[in-house]
Amino acid sequence: STVLGKALGKALEGLEGRAVHAAFVFVGAAHLRAADAIVGQMRAAVGSAPLLGCGAGGVVGGAREYEHPEGLSVTLAHLPGVTVTPFHVRDVVPGAPDPGVGGAVPPLPGPDAAPAAWHAALGVPAAPAPAFVLVVDPYSIRPEALVAGLDFAWPSSVKLGGLASAGRGPGEQVMFVGDRVARFGAVGLALSGDVEVAPAVAQGCRALGPV
Repeated sequence: STVLGKALGKALEGLEGRAVHAAFVFVGAAHLRAADAIVGQMRAAVGSAPLLGCGAGGVVGGAREYEHPEGLSVTLAHLPGVTVTPFHVRDVVPGAPDPGVGGAVPPLPGPDAAPAAWHAALGVPAAPAPAFVLVVDPYSIRPEALVAGLDFAWPSSVKLGGLASAGRGPGEQVMFVGDRVARFGAVGLALSGDVEVAPAVAQGCRALGPV
């Protein structure tokens, strides 16, 4: 789209020719139907850099917040010396239909699973301790179970993120991960290496743990 093209142009200009190692895109409800096209346009602009993002009720970019269905925000990260690993996990929520993905997306390990099960499910090793950036569909996964498992498997890691919010009900959320669109579960990027992530609590929100 023209709006995405303009946002990408500004973000690339800010990098001054440096390589893109991760890309974040957040879109208002008006853009959800174009999710696949958004991934294609992002891929054309940033190459193989992993994507992360979702549909959102409001977006932030250029030091401004824009709460409108037409809102769109792009952030590009230059992260030399950092391993960026995208992941996607699903959950079987009691009373909710299984998305039926045939094992293509790993489920959350059970409550008695060892840390190694979490490392395998996300494809992220225990060390060096990564930082996690998460996007969660609240209708198809238990966020508290996900965070508890991450805390158990990577106790010293920073975990931050939020809920996809532009969709109005189950099956309507859109998330971006790696090089594709996801519509259930939780997605994220694990950042390992020469990087330090400092979490901040948004105005009007209460932290779930120490920050």
